[in-house]
Order: sequence, then structure tokens, then C-alpha cells
Amino acid sequence: MVPWLAARRNASDPDNWYNLDGQCHHLIQPFNPSFWLQGEPSSNGDCAILRSVQPPGMRAVGCHNMQPALCKQHAGICEGSGTFNGTSGTFTSPGWPTQYYNNMCCGYKIIAPPGQKVVLTVDPIMMMCGDLDIWDEFDCFDGDSVAADYIGATMNWPQTFYSTSSVLYCTMFTNAKGTNRGFAAKWNTVPIPGPIAQDGCSGVMTSPRWPQTYLPMTLQEYNINADVGYRINITFNYFAVDYMFDYLEIFDSPSLGPPLLRNISGTPGVPFWLASNTNKVSMRFTTYTRQYDFQMGFYMFWYCIPL
Repeated sequence: MVPWLAARRNASDPDNWYNLDGQCHHLIQPFNPSFWLQGEPSSNGDCAILRSVQPPGMRAVGCHNMQPALCKQHAGICEGSGTFNGTSGTFTSPGWPTQYYNNMCCGYKIIAPPGQKVVLTVDPIMMMCGDLDIWDEFDCFDGDSVAADYIGATMNWPQTFYSTSSVLYCTMFTNAKGTNRGFAAKWNTVPIPGPIAQDGCSGVMTSPRWPQTYLPMTLQEYNINADVGYRINITFNYFAVDYMFDYLEIFDSPSLGPPLLRNISGTPGVPFWLASNTNKVSMRFTTYTRQYDFQMGFYMFWYCIPL
């Protein structure tokens, strides 16, 4: 009997495979060819089985051929996982600080009070890390499941993860090829920043924490309401953000919607300026940076010019 892996092809996205519990799906994707037989996954079926004789690997078959799963190892144990509510707390990997188990996929959902977001620090962390097919990891997502926006992962170095909303979801994945001590994590909540608004005929706006480096997973809104009969000139004297993940949107409207004046990222030459067509401008600064070397952000001033 060939064991079924409880993995299926996504009907709406045939190139994507998922576990039936919806978790830890990245190892069964076609972009990890070391887990599939040559030429697989084929179009022969939407379920996956594991061939254990030579050559070993996964193969796509029709779901009507499924047999009961065969297990030679104990099921993964996820004590300490689950849902956490409130403004602060801690959790650890199963077996911490001695040793975690193989073949686990544990979920940790943190729900902050309304108007708060989550800051999670994983430190210390010691996970199995080796070649392509020998690693365990801790992943976080900006929402309530693995379907939310992916934030990042860590294996053997301390890391802090930030949500943009009141929910953060993380998983601990371990394979069958070794273990380590695991991790300890602590979390707290901080207020979700409200819009920054300025009225009149001049002002200064900066990225959060300026002139210090901004934080990852930042979502900050700005509103400028100039006097009636004027439009707005915006001049940037400094602008440096990650060119791949972070950007500033500037809208020629009182709300975050069209028309879009400009979407700015990277390190354009400064100074540079732009002008609105009305007396109201809104801006949104978004950061997804997952690196340690963050940028300082931006510094700008604005003033009225006659319509």
C-alpha cells in the first residue's frame, strides 16, 4: 500500500498544492523538485502519494486511488500552540528547552485588542538547518492563517515580526531529518497609528520614527488640507526606502484613492517636488521590508500655491 500524503492540488490554481489542514504547504510545491519524482507532479490526478522504494518521491494520482496513510513515526505533538489573546504573552516550541519533535506543523495565532497590532520577538531560537531538504523553520503571516500576506521566516537567528492589523499567525514546521532545542517567543501589542493630518498653508511630514530607521510592516496614512483656493506643492529633501518592498503613494484626493500623483520607492535623487491639482492630498507609506538594514524613510515639506 502506498501512503497518501493528505495533499491535494488547488482546483482554482493547478500549480499550487496544499495540505488538507491548510498549513505548511511550501514543501509540497512543484518549486521543491527534490520532494517529487522526475516529471511530477503530472496531470494524472489531484492527490499526492509517497513512493518509498527507489527512486523515492511524491507522485500525483487520482484521488479515487487513495489508501489509508501508513505511519512509522509518532505524530507531531504541538503542546503550547494555539490562540493567544490580550496585550502580551509568551509561548515556546514543544519540548523547549530540551528538544522538539520531527514531523510537526504547529500554529500560533495572536489576537490583539481592537486598534492594536502585534510585535513578536523570537529569541532564542535553535532549529535544524542544513541542506535544501534538511531544515526546520518558523514562519509568520500578517493575518489569521497561512493564506494571509507572508511576513518572513527564521531558523537560527533571533527575529522580530510585526503585524499591520490586530492578528498575527505563525507556524513552526519540522521535517523528519533531525531536531534541535527549538525557540522561546514573547509578544506584546502597540497602537495601530491613526492618520496624520495637517491643515493650513504649510507643514512638514516625515516617515515614522524619523530620523531613525522606520520599522517593517508599517502602514501610515497622511492627509493634507490646504486653504481653499490653493493647491499643494510637496518637496522632498530626503527619500530612501527599500526599493523592492517599501513605497509611498501620493493621491490627488482627500482619501486614499485615484487619481494617483506618484508612487515612490528606492532612492530617487533629491530634492524633487510635485504639485497637486486641488487643495487636498492624501498619502500612504507602506513597508514590508524583511531585512536587518532598514532605511531612514523620507522628509518632506509642503506649502500652498494659488490655483
